Amino acid sequence: MSNIRLLFDNGSYYSVMCSLWPPKPGNPRPAEAFIVSESEGDFTLAARTAALAAYTCLESRGEKISPFTAGIELLERINAKANIAGESGGLCFAIAIAAALLKVDMPDIAATGVLTADGSIKKVKGLHTKLTTAAKLVSENGFIFYPRINGNEISDDLWSVFKQKNLRCHGVTHINQVFDILLPPQQTTGTLKKIILLILALILTGLVGYFCLSTTDMGLTSLETKITKPMPLSPAADPSPLIKKPKPSLPKPIKLPPVKIEPIDTGFD
Repeated sequence: MSNIRLLFDNGSYYSVMCSLWPPKPGNPRPAEAFIVSESEGDFTLAARTAALAAYTCLESRGEKISPFTAGIELLERINAKANIAGESGGLCFAIAIAAALLKVDMPDIAATGVLTADGSIKKVKGLHTKLTTAAKLVSENGFIFYPRINGNEISDDLWSVFKQKNLRCHGVTHINQVFDILLPPQQTTGTLKKIILLILALILTGLVGYFCLSTTDMGLTSLETKITKPMPLSPAADPSPLIKKPKPSLPKPIKLPPVKIEPIDTGFD
């Protein structure tokens, strides 16, 4: 028996179960749903919207969701003669679909809320009556979800009942808030893990680049030092004193033959 309950403003409720099938060939919608069991009121639109919202929001959280068709089964109806409508069943349907998609066991839950395709949760009618029924249905430590915009309709006496049974009653504005509470950590951190891994990859890339650049700069500086500042040789290592240098030689004098000087006859006595 399902422990996910759909509430109505006349005090009646349905237990909700979901089964999954492959998508219909040629259907452009990634998520489709229909009501399996016969029921009073039209729930088809709420079920189809819930399927699309569950698919979109779970994917945005990093879950790997394949296209599907969801079969919603409504069981254990109480007060069968009551006139009910299915628009406020969207939140409950989305919870049941998410449980089937992720294959998780849900705690005891009662929920009401008009759900849009983007996961927003809108106002419902008759919230006080619905939550009075929920307080009787949901076991101790169970969960109750309702639109936050309806929060001022809950009486102090009803809050006291919730406290006595330790019921966790949450006003919500989006289906992701419900998923944050109900789904286990490993099912809710897919996007966060991707972000963390991306940040770590960027940091590692930056460190590697910085290390390579620093190593290159150090190599160039060392090379410049070797070129511009040669190591001086010590006197013991200087080979110049050991090399014998030739002494400079003067040119040899040239010997000229003696010159005989004869008197010149000028014709004067």
